[in-house]
Amino acid sequence: MPADALEPDGIPGAMSSMGGGGDFRVATTVANAAVYGDNFQWHLDMDPAGLDPSSPFAERYGQYVNRSVGRPLFVSALVYLNGPKPWNPGLDAETLFLDPGTGTGVFVRPAPGRVLLMDQDALHRVSTPSQTAGVPRYSLVLKLCFYPKLLKAATGEKGSSGAAAAVAGKKAGSKMDALKAPAAK
Repeated sequence: MPADALEPDGIPGAMSSMGGGGDFRVATTVANAAVYGDNFQWHLDMDPAGLDPSSPFAERYGQYVNRSVGRPLFVSALVYLNGPKPWNPGLDAETLFLDPGTGTGVFVRPAPGRVLLMDQDALHRVSTPSQTAGVPRYSLVLKLCFYPKLLKAATGEKGSSGAAAAVAGKKAGSKMDALKAPAAK
């Protein structure tokens, strides 16, 4: 599902704020061109626990911690686009991740064609490229939302199949039933 489908009536920019008091637009794709001298802030791409409770998404799925079982999962795919030459360590522009609870973090160096998958509620930022880089660090972020089949079965939506339908009791003679059947003697 595209992130802009989370907005009421499909109107871009109409989604409620994430508790900060201001409105924002959910962007499904973000292109970055980080250059020397830029200042990047720590941020989250999306946090379902921080949604305005009156937003259409929160009204349907609730406020929850990302990766909660049976709830939509928010993941960002960060694609590093520079190339074809390697992005050497001295050029900087790493993606930095921070665990606020412990104050520890990790960084991921850009590499041509590297794809980094991360939970959208992971605190992160870009470090600026070094002055010697001489070119921007290009990247593309795809903001994804995965909906579990069990959620469809649990909410009574049509279209569930396989194990999801068997769990909801919608499909007789499924693989799940075969597993429960006593062995022939």
